[in-house]
Amino acid sequence: MDKKGKLDLIGKYSKKEVPRVAQVVDDYLTIARKINSTVWGMSYIDVTDARKLIREHYKKTGYNISFTAFLITCYSRAVEKFKYPVNTFHRRMKYYYTFEDVDVQTNIERTLPSGIKKPLNYTIRKANTKTLKEINDEIQAAKQTKPEGVSTHKQKTLGIMKIFPKFPRFLRRIIIYIIFRNPLIRKRLLGTVGLTAVGMLAKEGIRGFGHGIFITPHTMSIAVAGIENRQMVIDGKPVIRETIAITLAMDHRIIDGGPATRFGTEFFDIVENQYKEADWCFKSL
Repeated sequence: MDKKGKLDLIGKYSKKEVPRVAQVVDDYLTIARKINSTVWGMSYIDVTDARKLIREHYKKTGYNISFTAFLITCYSRAVEKFKYPVNTFHRRMKYYYTFEDVDVQTNIERTLPSGIKKPLNYTIRKANTKTLKEINDEIQAAKQTKPEGVSTHKQKTLGIMKIFPKFPRFLRRIIIYIIFRNPLIRKRLLGTVGLTAVGMLAKEGIRGFGHGIFITPHTMSIAVAGIENRQMVIDGKPVIRETIAITLAMDHRIIDGGPATRFGTEFFDIVENQYKEADWCFKSL
């Protein structure tokens, strides 16, 4: 077969360079897989009452409450009660660094002038001291702000982050490795805990989005899937309730089964019940 015949077997194709941002993500995941000891816990949370309050508040006032903001508010209050081991990083398994501030890294979606929607990491600093309204307003403002304005890092750090993707791959991976190994740098750049709500972007269009299995640089991180109607038994009667699938990703070197279970129980109870009488939640609106 001649050269032309071999090319015909391949057919037409296109070739383009992988974006530098995607290369950085690959570097991050490669290093994370090597040093992480992640275990996952999966469950469902009943959010019927909370969603109802959000809808009713919007009808009365026109003020839109992000459900992600509600979850982050509850999440940070649960983490505050378990600063050790949840809000803790280790250094070479010799030292534990437990932080007072609960800095929640999450993802927001911005619409660019071109109309393209772009996900962006954003860290809510001292989330455990902020009300639902403060966190909701902060997230909404971040969606409208230029990327460099969204970041909560200092200007010097911003300059480094802009040129970082242009570094050679081996150098990028060394830097990422150093960040992961140093609790203070990791806290400054990545916050102390994570909450990713990619499944929530499905809104009402996709049901049964399922649980997320993911790698995280945090000791504790939560993935939130889409909202789904599920049959539950309440007071001995089957009812249909709105639920979300929750995945807790934990560094097993720091968090054992007992503390993980207690934290999960507390977080679920805050989302389903405790928020109703809390001054930091709907009463702050």
